[in-house]
Amino acid sequence: MSSDDKITLPVALVSFVKSQQFSGLDWGTMFAGMCIHLAPMTALFSWLGNRIIQGMTVGIGR
Repeated sequence: MSSDDKITLPVALVSFVKSQQFSGLDWGTMFAGMCIHLAPMTALFSWLGNRIIQGMTVGIGR
């Protein structure tokens, strides 16, 4: 990516860790970024978790 305003959150978190490598990592900012990154996936799985598990196990009983 050529500009900083178009990068994704995982790429931004990795670049943040690399920039903080020698000056001490700001754990609060890192944790906030990880929560923002994981919140949609957790909400989606809690909403569709039953259907995901049923879809993965639909062919086992035959």
